[in-house]
Amino acid sequence: MTAEAYGKQKVVYHFSTHLPEKNKNALKFIQNHINAVGEENINVIALVHASAWVILARKKVSEEMAQMIESLVEQGVDFRLCENTRIQHKLDLDHDLVVPVSVAKAGVAELAMLQAQGYAYIKP
Repeated sequence: MTAEAYGKQKVVYHFSTHLPEKNKNALKFIQNHINAVGEENINVIALVHASAWVILARKKVSEEMAQMIESLVEQGVDFRLCENTRIQHKLDLDHDLVVPVSVAKAGVAELAMLQAQGYAYIKP
């Protein structure tokens, strides 16, 4: 199937676990999704909250995963961090994270809003 056959897509990937292998696989899924559909045909939001905050934390994430995240951002993926999670873990947006992120007031509220806007929900 060609990329054009998939059409334009809006998707939110939901990250909520600290488990490295699960999160690494989810990042691979995003890359595979972009590869299949085409960077120009997809709008991807990676919503990070709860214990998944570690994938964005400079002092917690592996170099390999940090590079994967940086590559996804370069391809237009919008990583969004739950503000409640940011506050709970005292994360400084300018110094503690591997990439710049958007901030969502509340992760679950953001997910509900995005789904109401027609984003497909994927929970790897």
